[in-house]
Amino acid sequence: MGNVRTMAISIRLRPLGRATGPMNGIRRGRRAAGFEAAGDMDDAIDDFERASMFYACGSWPHLKSNADAQAALEQARLAYATGAELLSGNFEAVQIPFEGDTFGGYLFTPEGDGPFPAVVSLNGTDVVKEQLGYDLPRSLLAHGIAVLLVDLAGVGDSGDYTLTFDIEKLPLAATDYLHSHAGIDPDRIGMMGVSIGGQGAARALFNQDAGLKAIVSHCAPLDFAYANAAALVPQLPQLPQLTVDGYVDNLNLAAGSTAEDLGTALEAFAFSAQNLVNEPPVSTPLLVVTTNDDPVAPLEDLALITGATTDSTVVVLDETGLLGNERTLGKLAGQGLRHVLIRAAASGRQTTQACRNPLLNRNWSLRPTK
Repeated sequence: MGNVRTMAISIRLRPLGRATGPMNGIRRGRRAAGFEAAGDMDDAIDDFERASMFYACGSWPHLKSNADAQAALEQARLAYATGAELLSGNFEAVQIPFEGDTFGGYLFTPEGDGPFPAVVSLNGTDVVKEQLGYDLPRSLLAHGIAVLLVDLAGVGDSGDYTLTFDIEKLPLAATDYLHSHAGIDPDRIGMMGVSIGGQGAARALFNQDAGLKAIVSHCAPLDFAYANAAALVPQLPQLPQLTVDGYVDNLNLAAGSTAEDLGTALEAFAFSAQNLVNEPPVSTPLLVVTTNDDPVAPLEDLALITGATTDSTVVVLDETGLLGNERTLGKLAGQGLRHVLIRAAASGRQTTQACRNPLLNRNWSLRPTK
């Protein structure tokens, strides 16, 4: 992989227009290369991570028709992979088959021979996997769990596919890929997701043929936001036009589509419109991490998924706004997945149901990690 590192450094020195993100990416990339040459791997990793994030921000909302955005995104990939190679454990940029084509993902596996338990992780709609940084892989690797990062359909390395309400289709293809990977235990594979990616993970709970052993859903819009999208989306003053453009691009809507058009298209994503039922409930362990004041993921929506399994745990973070603290998610997910995929599997016991009704149980209410 030495050629990848050399290419990342040389390409990173070429500015992409006047965008602040790519220019900061160039500066961070230079610093990272210097730290790596000096043997200071911790600082090199940090700066490769920051360079990748700056490039990804310069690409936002990652429109496929924008050549500069796609060039910045390619820089983000190169910087991310370069830093990922320096982490403990093993890193692979992989291609995952789906519908006669492939899409890219990043596979992190712990040190050692394996086979390891693994989790497929899915991000939000206008966020590419490079923007997740290394916190989640580090957290899971520390627990002996491999993680495969993939993009949501319509964006990043999954840009050739259109985002539809069956959000779980690409991550399920990723779990199929893991089943055939020599370093992964096919009997200990889970899925997790953030925001709309968390909805995809939640939908996978209803696919009983997938054989998933654990699911983590973080601040997922499940029903309310989508069922009322036609009325809500045009009224959101904080919704930037670029966010609308990103959604329109992911959904493959007609050029020039408005916020009203977007709201109408999103109504199909509501759980109440999809007739998702588990009768009887499955036993797949489900961990839900959310906040007590997320405007698009109200607590009332959670009954749609916690009732679909006999083994659900809900953690309500005492935070306001969208998503909350993602480092907290990494820590909680690592602990929960370790229990389900390693400890419980080793002992042959099922996990215990911790919380069936989050509205009545405040024992899981936590304050955010500072």
